[in-house]
Amino acid sequence: MLEEGKTRLLQIAQKLSTRKDEVGRTAAGYALLGVGEAYLYQGLPEQAEVAYRKILAEPEGIHPVVLAQGWYALGVSLYRQRKYGQALEAFEQVKKIGEVGEGIVLRSLALGNALPERAWMWQAAIWSRLGDAERSLSALEQSLSRPQRLAGSRNAVLLTQAQKWLEGMRRVVARSKEREQKLAELRRVASQIEQHLPANVSPSQSSR
Repeated sequence: MLEEGKTRLLQIAQKLSTRKDEVGRTAAGYALLGVGEAYLYQGLPEQAEVAYRKILAEPEGIHPVVLAQGWYALGVSLYRQRKYGQALEAFEQVKKIGEVGEGIVLRSLALGNALPERAWMWQAAIWSRLGDAERSLSALEQSLSRPQRLAGSRNAVLLTQAQKWLEGMRRVVARSKEREQKLAELRRVASQIEQHLPANVSPSQSSR
């Protein structure tokens, strides 16, 4: 079924590729979104990335909703390929579109509202993968800074889970700071020991 769906959607995208009006360009973009999603379901993020980049290569005339979803889906496909730096940039584009026209972006057909907030959450996951707990915590805090944008039944589970992630990451950062304080104290003690002990022992001293 996925193969049949991809074939049909690719045909639609190809048929509409010569259109210059917003309706045609947007419809072609939606078709390519479907192609990419099918690839992701098949566990083929590399091919999904190709479909999403086709949308974003020529953004003129495409509705911001489709562009936002294209960047978002591109970020997911890159994340699954462990291309974390590029994924961070893709999710950043989602947030930028949200700043320009949040009333449009927040009502994504595929994901409901709060698309930029979801982008922050993905970035939190990336920073965790990269071992930067403080940046991950900051991203989670940003994603929940306006909880009203996560209102609605479609986001209820996500909101609850994100709050748990936030609590957990705060504990991780707190423990990390405690370790840093302990290491700093150990280094201070080591420095004091070094200052009060001679660096070398001369042969005459060692023979006494």
